[in-house]
Amino acid sequence: MATSYQLPDLLAMGRAFELRTNPHCSRVSLASSSWVRSLSILSPQEEEQAVQMKPGLLVSLCFPTCDVPQLRLMMDFSTLMMLAEGRVRAGCSPWDGGMEAGRLRGEGEWEEVMGANVLLRHILPSLQRLLSKARPSWKSRFSEYFRQFRDAQLLLSQSTPYPDVETFIELRRSASGIELICEMIEPLHDISYPDMSMGVMGERRREGEGLVRKLRQRTGDIVAWSGDIAAHNHTQSLTTSPPTLVSLLQSTRSIPLQSAIDHAASLTRQSLDVFIDTERLLKAGPVPTPPTLAPARKPRPKSHIARVSGTWNWFFSGPTDSAASSSAPDLDPIDEPRRRSLMLERPSFSHKHDSSWWSSVEEEEDVRVYVEALKDCIVGTLNWLYENEVYFGDKADEVKQYGWVFLKPKQGALGVGQT
Repeated sequence: MATSYQLPDLLAMGRAFELRTNPHCSRVSLASSSWVRSLSILSPQEEEQAVQMKPGLLVSLCFPTCDVPQLRLMMDFSTLMMLAEGRVRAGCSPWDGGMEAGRLRGEGEWEEVMGANVLLRHILPSLQRLLSKARPSWKSRFSEYFRQFRDAQLLLSQSTPYPDVETFIELRRSASGIELICEMIEPLHDISYPDMSMGVMGERRREGEGLVRKLRQRTGDIVAWSGDIAAHNHTQSLTTSPPTLVSLLQSTRSIPLQSAIDHAASLTRQSLDVFIDTERLLKAGPVPTPPTLAPARKPRPKSHIARVSGTWNWFFSGPTDSAASSSAPDLDPIDEPRRRSLMLERPSFSHKHDSSWWSSVEEEEDVRVYVEALKDCIVGTLNWLYENEVYFGDKADEVKQYGWVFLKPKQGALGVGQT
């Protein structure tokens, strides 16, 4: 049995994007941490883990341009989401009614779903104030992602046997909560994410929306999978823990730990490459559609061609004696080169097209801001993985330099606070 493994260079995956940090990180982190402790719902172990996870740093890296109230709200929200996931991994449900799979109904607006989580319900009033003016299509989408978040956590906790890799990919993205974090980009930045619910969409706009949706999905995969890779030493030490990408690859493909780590890293890099290529397509704009030419004419009868040919011969050669004596049309004199240029001239087709996927400059700018925010989430998470104290403890610098991680022994279940 393996006692160590070599971690891939996760930091290198994010070097294609600019790393930024919110300047309000320190003081807002202190305020958020104090508020979470004041709720008196956490066990001593959870309080310690909330400090070690450094959620304030993660949010500051992922939302570098938010003002103080926005940053504080996202810190509170993200901290409670991390603690809720910690309870799931410890086998203690943060959802009302426990982990019974029979409760999966796929129903409820986001307020109702959030209110059923014993931790997240404490942030509900603050989120309601922020989201009160959000457009209906956004609220509908947010509710759907919240239902998927709840259902995925319950399914991953109760799956016996574990799901296959393809099913797990969808569930892991939802259970991580990254889709909810991505949803918060729109109200925080006061932009409108283009979606199919915004009325009738042209073909180009529909294709552009599909590219943005792919960027969003890849963001979720990169964040969730890189987290599974970095957190493996911690999760494998827990007595009870839902499957991760690494553990699932090991069990379903019967491969050693290092091979599972490498394969998970390869999948993450592939998703990152798809993200970069998709962003390039989004920036390039749609490919112009070539003009539609009229169908070719049917060949004329030979007799007609001969008659027309004789007329053109007369035009270039001048009238014959017999023709000169007849009544001829009064033609303006045209020199020979000019006549031949007129004959060789062809119709020119000008195809005017819009170089953008979107219907307005404002919408294009909203999409640009949204994509930049997704990139902040990716590069911010990849850097935070080494900065929190849960995954690598005080060995983070050594792991950065050499990549070697030594497996921790099994530990007892995480104590939880009030439910």
